[in-house]
Amino acid sequence: MTPVGALRVGVMPATGLAAVHRALGQVRRRSPQCLLTVRESWGSPADLEAVRDGGLDALVLVGPVSDPLLDVVTLRVVDRHVVVSADHRLAGRPSVRLADLLDQPTFRRQEDVLPQWRSYWLNVEDRGGEPRYVGRGATEFDALLAIGSGQVIGVAPEGWGRRPGLASLPVVDLEPAPVVLVLRKEPPTGHLREFVTVLTQARTELSPAEQRVARLVIDGYTDAEIARELFLSPRTVESHLASARRKLGLRSRAHLAAHLAGHGAG
Repeated sequence: MTPVGALRVGVMPATGLAAVHRALGQVRRRSPQCLLTVRESWGSPADLEAVRDGGLDALVLVGPVSDPLLDVVTLRVVDRHVVVSADHRLAGRPSVRLADLLDQPTFRRQEDVLPQWRSYWLNVEDRGGEPRYVGRGATEFDALLAIGSGQVIGVAPEGWGRRPGLASLPVVDLEPAPVVLVLRKEPPTGHLREFVTVLTQARTELSPAEQRVARLVIDGYTDAEIARELFLSPRTVESHLASARRKLGLRSRAHLAAHLAGHGAG
């Protein structure tokens, strides 16, 4: 179990969630003696077991997590992008569809991840089977190197591929990925409660993608027009608007438009 006065958190590097930094910073400021440990996590079964057993207090991940012994709280959603080398034939496009990627090889992710997780990010179901692999990615650096050299492509959360020599393009017909907080099924206490409070408050903040959609709602764009303008699928636009309404406690698109016009889109 985590010692009293300690907080141990696993974070997936691609979460892109400023609230994680705020939450950790608040714990440090209020409790400078807290033994705060943050480690990289990619949703391995071992990390989920560590949360169940008390070796970790929480995980913040991007992707679906289903475990009946844990609480999984969705904090926000992020678009799924394909990351390619800057000179790849797809790199100049504003967006792509999944069909554009099906003949492209990818890197083999580590095997010590949840089967559902691996299938989700490799789009195994959509492909109708395993993708074609070139090489093996044991680390994040291996994956970036393989993509940057033009050997493979990779589907990842928006923001993961924003590096020199790479291009990141939205895949318009893939649903956004959930950013989730994973906890034990018991009320959080102490430093964990403080961390969770800051993170869950962030659920009322519109994400950058939701803000972009919201600005066009204010300007009177229809869902179809927003999809064309932002190179998104209508389903993704619908998902962002539903998320924004839920966060703001609004029932309809008209209520959302009126609220945003009066308060701004973020």
